[in-house]
Amino acid sequence: MKSKKNKVLAVVYAVSAIYTLIQLITNGNTQKLGYLALACVTPFALPLGLKVIGWKSNEDINFVEGCFCYVAMIVGNLWGGYGITGFDKVLHSMSGVLICAAMMMVYAVLRKEIHYEKKEFPIIFLFINGMNMMAAFLWECFEFACLIFLKIDAINHFTSGVYDTMTDMIVCFIGGLLTSVILYFYFAKGKKSLLSNAVEKFYLDNKNV
Repeated sequence: MKSKKNKVLAVVYAVSAIYTLIQLITNGNTQKLGYLALACVTPFALPLGLKVIGWKSNEDINFVEGCFCYVAMIVGNLWGGYGITGFDKVLHSMSGVLICAAMMMVYAVLRKEIHYEKKEFPIIFLFINGMNMMAAFLWECFEFACLIFLKIDAINHFTSGVYDTMTDMIVCFIGGLLTSVILYFYFAKGKKSLLSNAVEKFYLDNKNV
């Protein structure tokens, strides 16, 4: 059964999607219907992906993913959020935070351990930040493919050249770097935080898979 916060998010998401659909049809802006369809299916990608590989998601992970998708796709793509100065960069830095946190969860499950010696933290750092930057690179490749094959300039090639691509990857790296430092502090000191608790909960749910 969904938690209260996830039910509220689902209602807000659905109402926003219906409102946006009406606005797009009323204004004859049918070229954005594809963005709307993508916005509606994306929140299900992570839970379904984890289910396919036999891992369990949880309500907190689903809520965070749903919120990120809402801001990035509904507010950003469909309501003009990307026209706000700094909006894009904040989202990319937050993606670095979320990806590194997710990779810490993956590392814990693969390692089948949640308590680490200090000498292992350089390996953890390289793993989660390497995966973070690979994700950032693949996203920029996706945007480049949109430009080449669909003539959609999501990468801002014609207005900023490589500036948009590089700054997106840099702020994503910074977000991931800060997350790494926070995770190191809490795990090395054996302290608890919202982030470390999320990693531990995911590990406990999936340690026997």
